[in-house]
Amino acid sequence: MDAGVPVPTLEATGQWEGRPLLVIGWCPGATLLAAMLRHPWSMWRFGLSFGRLQAQIHRVPPPAALLEGAPDYWLLWASLQRPEVFVRMQGMALSTASLIHLDYHPLNVLTDGRRFTGIIDWSNAAAGDRRADFARTATLLLTASSPPGPTRPVVGALRRLFYLAWRRGYVSEAGPLGDLAPFMAWAGATRLQDLEGVRDSPQAWAGEEDLAAARRWVERWKRRARIP
Repeated sequence: MDAGVPVPTLEATGQWEGRPLLVIGWCPGATLLAAMLRHPWSMWRFGLSFGRLQAQIHRVPPPAALLEGAPDYWLLWASLQRPEVFVRMQGMALSTASLIHLDYHPLNVLTDGRRFTGIIDWSNAAAGDRRADFARTATLLLTASSPPGPTRPVVGALRRLFYLAWRRGYVSEAGPLGDLAPFMAWAGATRLQDLEGVRDSPQAWAGEEDLAAARRWVERWKRRARIP
């Protein structure tokens, strides 16, 4: 990909049991989350680079196929949970000039410890407003479910540190974004939709506590955005 963004090569496409299938090339290393757990003292450095890399993604013009129907097709993600947020966002002047990932978090970025080697899981990619992608990442970082057990408070503190580094890295590369309150409310609604989709899965960490936290997030940002 242009702009120095590391993405895996596309090897093949097709279908398997009626579902779309995509085979991508191998990216060396491990997920950024795994790397940070092994080297927690490097979390601030990783966070800064993670933010700068997202800013690089946003400089890439979206392909023509993603421009069709934008921004409505990604705005609708929030409509099932909070239609009032969708209505507010639909009435805003939104850009479709950036490639946005919409699932950019440390499990979808690979690293060999020195550099980022790949960004994966582009199924939500869209032509959109970089503020929406920034808000979506902020929401995922601050409301993501933590594994149960005695380490949960420690994980929460480290997550906050990483969030601050990511934010600084992004702004240093792309500049400030202005008022993000409506975008944060929208991102929270998408997070609720994600959680509802996996709440009954035996592999999911998310429970009622996580759903309640996501609801509080949405309501807090709705108040700040003055969304009734």
